[in-house]
Amino acid sequence: MKLEVQHLAKPNTLTPAQTEYVVWIQARGKDAENKGQLRVNGNLDGKLETTTPYEEFDIFVTGEENPSATAPAGPEVLRGTIQP
Repeated sequence: MKLEVQHLAKPNTLTPAQTEYVVWIQARGKDAENKGQLRVNGNLDGKLETTTPYEEFDIFVTGEENPSATAPAGPEVLRGTIQP
């Protein structure tokens, strides 16, 4: 799976301010899984590549204080659904 974003504000500009963006995936009937940090560069672009065993899932990005969070707690900034 590859997620690329453009024009995503730095997480410290969110309300409330956060330190990192975290990418989550959630298969139907399962808890959300932290798939890693989405780092935003000076041009406000970011990219994350990872793997998942699921063919169908929701993907979303939240601002978080802790990039190792085990459950989403911060503000959600992006969401999408992946289907085969």
